[in-house]
Amino acid sequence: MVLRRAVRRLPVRAGAFLGRDRRRQGTVLCLLFPRGKGDTEPSPVSSQDSRESLGCLTIMRNRTNSFILLVLAGILMAAIMSGLFREDLISGGQSGTASGASAAPAGAGSVQLLSSGEYEAGRNMYAEKDFSASDLLWQGGPAACDEKSASVYIPFDAEQMEEASHAEKYTRDRFAREILAGLEPADKNCTIYICSDDMMDLPAEAVSGGYPFQAILADGERAEAFHIILTGLPALCIDKTDSEEIVYKEEHQGKLRYIPMSASDEEADSFCRFHVRGNVSSTLDKKPYKISLTDKAGNKIKTGIGTLREDDDWILNPLFTDFTRVREMTAYALWDSISAFSDFPQASSRMQYVELFMDNVYQGIYGLMEPVDGKQLALQPGDLLYKIDRWDREYPYIDEYESKEGETEIYNDRGFPCVEIKYPRSWDRTASWLPMQVFHRFVFRTQDPGAFEEAGLKTDLDSIVSMSLYCALTHAMDSTWKNSLLIAKMDGEGSYTLYRTIWDLNFVFGDVFVYAPEEGYTAFDPGTALTYIPEQDSTFDFEAFLAADPSLEQALAAKWALWRAGGISADSVCAGAEQYMSLLTKSGAMSREMQRWPQDRSYEEALGQMQEWIRARFAYLDRYFGLDTK
Repeated sequence: MVLRRAVRRLPVRAGAFLGRDRRRQGTVLCLLFPRGKGDTEPSPVSSQDSRESLGCLTIMRNRTNSFILLVLAGILMAAIMSGLFREDLISGGQSGTASGASAAPAGAGSVQLLSSGEYEAGRNMYAEKDFSASDLLWQGGPAACDEKSASVYIPFDAEQMEEASHAEKYTRDRFAREILAGLEPADKNCTIYICSDDMMDLPAEAVSGGYPFQAILADGERAEAFHIILTGLPALCIDKTDSEEIVYKEEHQGKLRYIPMSASDEEADSFCRFHVRGNVSSTLDKKPYKISLTDKAGNKIKTGIGTLREDDDWILNPLFTDFTRVREMTAYALWDSISAFSDFPQASSRMQYVELFMDNVYQGIYGLMEPVDGKQLALQPGDLLYKIDRWDREYPYIDEYESKEGETEIYNDRGFPCVEIKYPRSWDRTASWLPMQVFHRFVFRTQDPGAFEEAGLKTDLDSIVSMSLYCALTHAMDSTWKNSLLIAKMDGEGSYTLYRTIWDLNFVFGDVFVYAPEEGYTAFDPGTALTYIPEQDSTFDFEAFLAADPSLEQALAAKWALWRAGGISADSVCAGAEQYMSLLTKSGAMSREMQRWPQDRSYEEALGQMQEWIRARFAYLDRYFGLDTK
């Protein structure tokens, strides 16, 4: 035991490995002497026959005596005194090896980069142990791990990767120093040994290919093997802290950690509450979630995550019904672009890609989204925000408003919300159902604009036209009444002006809802690019205003001409989709997503179909509105 402890303190190149020889059933001391300046390969210590000549001694348990111990002690002391043991720190030391591998001191809690021969020799010295995510840390906190595949994921900045690939050779020393520096064992008595690999010279290819670098975590007795995978997306880790299983939409307690792609970017580390959200999407295998950040006592706290705003509520969108995983990102970017052509633009959500790990299980690509709420829309006390969840024709809830004073939700007969007040966040003296009630009655009953004036309300027709035209351009048929928002902003005279904005954009650019659970309730319909059907390609409220004022058709055509003249084009939208796809493929995440969630149509084929649909749609609407783009 004394000898075992002494060897643990040695640098790896002169005897870091001491364990049990599984063939001789004895304790093995492996002395790996360093190479001279002329050596090109590390001395292999792999065969039983070569062990003694290379300093690998097997001490049979029934022959151990004080004489052998004295001899070993003398060998070790001589080696140390002669300066054979080099200590090249991963954190910036110089490497003296021809292979470019650098070694750290083999002390407690260290990380060492070994040649392949040394790595294999050392791995054979240890008894095997199952991989546990809790045994590794990344920058002092939990690492992003998938225990099933024994893999730890390290986010790596894609732009930095591209710059490094062109500006200078990405040597293994730099790889270890800049990329692996944050990896450490949770137990400071353990050591991480990483196998030097040619792919360390090619980090861009390692990221895009999801290359698994080999490593072991050793405690002197046993070792657990794992892989290190670089990813070009941030990692979001959620670990459930309660003992309850996730069954449906019940709330759970947990801890959340956001790991950015660069150490200079801010991390997020918080307690949280979370639950499955959505309607049809909640029944699919890859679940959507709502997350609320809290302190240890359960009080909500606001934290910024990645490029998104500082807040306490977040949405995790699985993007599961879209074979491309870029539809919604492209659609939200398009909404931002067309909003620039409105006098009073209304925001929608913003989204950032992450790879999600829940309870140390890889869950794939998700869109981390800001909710469309009072903060997103810059609402002030007295303003109102309504979220429309259900079709009126599915469940006629139009006569229930007056009986719901004091409540912020109206439910259908199955217990699902039809419409909600999202701002204010709870009922107070400023809350009212009146603007929503008048708007709803106008659209589905009276179609008489005079009802707004009688109720002291105004409508921003430019907002009505813009949202309807956006639905026409994207064929957002699932958002022409439900999955939309009504905003009531109070002016200085105490009256409201009504605006519209969008949310939930999974069924766009040719993807349509079908009642087919086995197909994820989704089908691609190329024919929708060549039609304009009221209330499928236009909003229900636009059609009601159009019935009262046919001149709005000209307003719609004029808005289309304005967008086209301002640079909204098939090329720009397709280029955006291509850019998001490039991010997902170069990050290596898309390949992992397809392994985790196989689909019967490739993402490349699906992207091609989507882009063809977009080009056909622009051409069709140009003809529909009589616009000569030539």
